[in-house]
Amino acid sequence: MAADARWYRHLRDRKCIEDSATDLLVLRGDTWVTGDELDREIDTVLRLEALQHVVQGAAAMSQARQVRNEFEDLGERMVRFGRALQDSTTSVAKLNQLARECGITLRLRAVAQSRVKP
Repeated sequence: MAADARWYRHLRDRKCIEDSATDLLVLRGDTWVTGDELDREIDTVLRLEALQHVVQGAAAMSQARQVRNEFEDLGERMVRFGRALQDSTTSVAKLNQLARECGITLRLRAVAQSRVKP
């Protein structure tokens, strides 16, 4: 049904006349297009529209996959940073590097600890 509607719109947008032999012809400039030629052209247009929809759908899925992968990558970097924070042997330079990879600015402050009780 949708293909019939598109076919009708395609025909409607052209100047059509009836031939004396009752064939529907389309006039394109000074050239007459027969019904068979018009059918082939319409079929080609409909096939191209269908292919464009498929390509657009695939592009949208690829873009969604890419976004998901960016979040997955960020999650993996944050997990590595979290593990490094829990490891007492991780250097400050390494923590700073892992934090930057996650988009985090790491600011550390050293505080002296005294053993004298008041």
